[in-house]
Amino acid sequence: MQNTQSLNPWGFIPMPKGIQPEGKCPECKGPFKWDERRGYVCPIHFLPPKRFTIYFNHEGERVSRGHTLEGKPLTNHYMAQALYELAMDQKSVPGKFDITVWKSKRALEYQFNRLIAKWEREKISTLKKGSYKNIKTYCKQFAAFYGDRDVREIRNTKDYYQTLKNSISVINAKMDTLKSFFRWLIEDERIIPAPGPSFPKLEEPPEHEPITVSREIQEQILNFIPEIHQPLFRYMVYQGCRPNEARALKWDSIDLENMMVTYKRGFSIDDLNEHTKTKDIIHNPLFPETVAVLPHRSFDLDFVFKFRGAPYKYNTVGAIFTAALKRFNKITGNNLQITMYEFIKHSFGTQLVNKGLPIEVMQQWWGHEDSKMTKKYAKLKIVDHLRREVEKIYPIKKVVEGSQ
Repeated sequence: MQNTQSLNPWGFIPMPKGIQPEGKCPECKGPFKWDERRGYVCPIHFLPPKRFTIYFNHEGERVSRGHTLEGKPLTNHYMAQALYELAMDQKSVPGKFDITVWKSKRALEYQFNRLIAKWEREKISTLKKGSYKNIKTYCKQFAAFYGDRDVREIRNTKDYYQTLKNSISVINAKMDTLKSFFRWLIEDERIIPAPGPSFPKLEEPPEHEPITVSREIQEQILNFIPEIHQPLFRYMVYQGCRPNEARALKWDSIDLENMMVTYKRGFSIDDLNEHTKTKDIIHNPLFPETVAVLPHRSFDLDFVFKFRGAPYKYNTVGAIFTAALKRFNKITGNNLQITMYEFIKHSFGTQLVNKGLPIEVMQQWWGHEDSKMTKKYAKLKIVDHLRREVEKIYPIKKVVEGSQ
């Protein structure tokens, strides 16, 4: 062994080459710094790191290890120094150093595919059932790309980013998920030092212009909804509420005496929450046409809209609408591509704003905290206003089908 005096903690010792501490101080989350008397410690709390890694280059290839050749973790500076000196000793003898031996025993705990699986399990345990479907899909794709690569050797994520062929919004969601994983490695597991690998600058997704339809078209599509499901769908269309809040509606929220409905619950896929999407309690007036389609009243905590004795399932409502839209397109010869959310909520908002309802009122109707969510309807209102003003001075002839 060489340079054994560098292990003497009582003397003034130079910073060792090829050794780095892992993680951060458990008290202040600050980095470990080299101290000539104590070795690597937190400069504030004087706490030492619990893990070390050695690193060196061999014939242009980087080698990093956090375990001895027997697989024991490097839990102190002395172990790391001894392992580093062993590597240097072998490298000094021609033909003695076998890089496959030093790289083949890479610790399992640093393998990307094992860590992403662990993070996925912990992440999903904190999410609602409907929120983790994309997380599972993304993690599977990450593991397929990175495999058993050592997470400490991943310097940037540009190589993965360049393989993505999705829409901008999906690409951003994947990269944000990957960034969250590496943040977990830094903050919770203290496996890699901050700031972790670099990430490419993401593009801004284009603003989504929702498709909307008139009340006339809504009524035509509603006619293709089976009679048993008419109450739910007509309620959603006439009140313009979120489908997951209509499904969660109970009779204690319906006040027929004052013609008012209170939204205080919502479904996340099929998990009932005792709050709405915006976490606010929303009070809206009931319209007479809405009251006319309500089912027979039951006890206060019973669901208003039920199918086969239970509240509607997420997939059931979606399948009913998809089938009705398909039949509408087939019989009328249209090719309308619209989501259920656009058919109900966006169309409702556009219709009322075009009739003069102030944006501020529409914002309160849905409980939007940010007015930007509601202002998309103002754009549609401006277009409609411009059309009416232009027609006053330049009547626009409607194109008759088949005319030249």
